[in-house]
Amino acid sequence: MKKTFAILFLAAACFVAGFGYGRWYGPGAPGWRCPICGMRMVPDDNPASQQPRGRILYYQDPHQPSYRSDKPGLNPETGNELQPVYEQPNPGLVMIPTEKRQWIGLKTGLVEVRPVTETLRVPGRVAVDETRVIRVQTRFEGWIEKVNVDFTGRLVQKGEPLLTLYSPELVASQQEYLLALKARETLSHSPVPGVPHSNSTLADAARLRLEHHWGMTPAAIA
Repeated sequence: MKKTFAILFLAAACFVAGFGYGRWYGPGAPGWRCPICGMRMVPDDNPASQQPRGRILYYQDPHQPSYRSDKPGLNPETGNELQPVYEQPNPGLVMIPTEKRQWIGLKTGLVEVRPVTETLRVPGRVAVDETRVIRVQTRFEGWIEKVNVDFTGRLVQKGEPLLTLYSPELVASQQEYLLALKARETLSHSPVPGVPHSNSTLADAARLRLEHHWGMTPAAIA
């Protein structure tokens, strides 16, 4: 009777230990020990055992991944038992236990489409665009009487005068052109052959001198 009771007790202990092994393994669960080995039990936190398994895709040799089969069995080359390969619910799915999510401070949120903006503060240097820099240089000697743009960085509009310049050479060319215009107008009806044409030629030459030699624009000459 005692022998039968010992066998039943051992069988019950093995059943309880086997049932609890799926959730607990030694050593070390709080206040609970294995009745066979006396080791303390601890919870199994292996994420791999907690991941959901989907449909079996094929069977594969764990030591020879290139060998696959659609049926369970053995690899005839190595004799290893084929292991099932399950279909993953999502190739990018990552399973993280609740305890680890709390440890790393992981936060979750709804997936939504919205513009992402970020302010970046970096050191920089403001420089002038050299391709848009224009240096003004006159073709005649003279002196500046008035400066309209009197500080660096002032906004200048197109056509706005930058300065007032006086040049004796430019004034002499201007007087030459004005006298040629007056002579052409006075002698335009002269009865002497060739006189009107020669005076017109002198006026044109004086104008070309102002435009090409001194760089005057037609608007400034008119």
